[in-house]
Amino acid sequence: MNRYQTALSALQFFAMSAEEQIESARAGATGDEPKFFSGYTGADRDCNYFMGVACIFKTYQGELFERIASDDGQDALSDFVHRLNVDMYSHRNPSDWSGGAVRAGQMWAKLREDARKALILLSESIPLELPKFDVSALINVNDFLPSQEAKRLLQE
Repeated sequence: MNRYQTALSALQFFAMSAEEQIESARAGATGDEPKFFSGYTGADRDCNYFMGVACIFKTYQGELFERIASDDGQDALSDFVHRLNVDMYSHRNPSDWSGGAVRAGQMWAKLREDARKALILLSESIPLELPKFDVSALINVNDFLPSQEAKRLLQE
């Protein structure tokens, strides 16, 4: 999968229905995903995979911007990127990234809406086959985990 296809697949993941997102996570998760959260319970078991897909999108998003010609398309993709940025850094509880949140959370409903708008303006659709991501192979987890110094400052 090339960089553009990786970015597109991650965007498509966010545009899928909640049940498709959960099914994709269950099919794609290996158990070796980077641990973005500590203290999560069995109910939150997919939180690291969902955060991992967000990190994949963040890593490869530039490939999508390079292919969008219209201002409307750039704006729609920027809206999705902004929402994802805010959600990644303000919703740091594993329950916000769990299957239950994906099904019922306002954050996830808005991410889906923005991702769908961006796909339409990219002239792309949601694939019939659910994407599976090898999160560890596609990102450098150190780019997304806070350093020890940052963790100390956040606790002050």
